Amino acid sequence: MGLLPNSMKLTTFLLLLAAALSAKAQLDLKPGDHISIVGNTLADRLQHDGTLEAMIHQAFPQHDLSVRNLGFAADEL
Repeated sequence: MGLLPNSMKLTTFLLLLAAALSAKAQLDLKPGDHISIVGNTLADRLQHDGTLEAMIHQAFPQHDLSVRNLGFAADEL
């Protein structure tokens, strides 16, 4: 019972990401940068919901960023 359900894992991940994005000074993004999301099942499932990309664009609206999700379920880095 120590494992979190997938929805709680995703919520926790998004909360941590929101905290990281709120500290804009720590991210060194320049206008026109490309962001690639790599990973396994979690990254793959983020493709079905635009929340992550929306949060990135909301944090840096003037940067004209390009986000591409390269996640693939059961993939290993």
